[in-house]
Amino acid sequence: MNTPSIRPLPNCLVKQVAEESNEVPSRIPDELESLREWIKKQNHLIARTDDQFLVAFLRACKHSLERCKERIDSYYSLRAAIPIISHDRDPTHPYFVELFIKGLICPLPIPHPNGFRPIIAKPGLFDVQRGGVMAALKFGFMVCDRYFVEDDYFSIGGYSVLFDMDGFSTKHMAGLTVPTLRELAECMKLGYPIRHRGIHYINCPTGFDVLLRLFRNFLPTKLANVIHTHSDFESVYEHFPKSCLPAEYGGNLGTLREITSDFLEKYLSSREWFDEDSKYRCDETKRQGASRIPNDLFGVDGSFKKLEID
Repeated sequence: MNTPSIRPLPNCLVKQVAEESNEVPSRIPDELESLREWIKKQNHLIARTDDQFLVAFLRACKHSLERCKERIDSYYSLRAAIPIISHDRDPTHPYFVELFIKGLICPLPIPHPNGFRPIIAKPGLFDVQRGGVMAALKFGFMVCDRYFVEDDYFSIGGYSVLFDMDGFSTKHMAGLTVPTLRELAECMKLGYPIRHRGIHYINCPTGFDVLLRLFRNFLPTKLANVIHTHSDFESVYEHFPKSCLPAEYGGNLGTLREITSDFLEKYLSSREWFDEDSKYRCDETKRQGASRIPNDLFGVDGSFKKLEID
């Protein structure tokens, strides 16, 4: 059997993936082959079958083949249900490049000491007149799709994100309707082979606590418990050491602009990958049995339906 085409891991992740994901390297070739054979038999799925993609699901599901199959199915089912954020994804679109450079979502270059990827996000930066929250979510899912495949810290350790809500106005909040919050929660629960280590908020505007309570109600308790709000940076540093943070947040890294500039070329070069990725999908008309996605979640009046970006 061929040796899997998988990136070698740094020593710290070799130990972590064994302890947290039950990974046994000698079993991976057989596991990958089992998944590929299963995918071939699913008439409704046109799925990626490359080693690095599939091993991300194996690791997220602790190498349980049955759980892995369910997660792959759910991942593609959600893409079919919300095509507005999973198709026509061009990282070179001027607005997305603008969001990237500004730092709407910025994975930070130094991993957390516990082996996961820290992220800074600034939701107040998206333009409510240019695609609004849908464009911001589309951009966020694009980052997730690339990072769980190409970043082993993100894939194995998971992520912890600090949302800096400075500038997040009532106009921004208006886009986060109850249906949108529910749909986003479903994506978090079912959509990606990612471990949610922490979701933190700082500089929250008045009224945001109401949206956050609604959002928590759509999440299972385990996931809702990783959400935290902070009134000052001293409590943030308990979760994000300064060695991982950019200068604007009292950290030891460069500025956010410097960090995003370092990653810009890599981001722009991913256009071909997104073009190729668009052919993978789920055709629910060919499914045998019930869908894993709630039937009432993405109806004709669902939030994830229209997106226009100037």
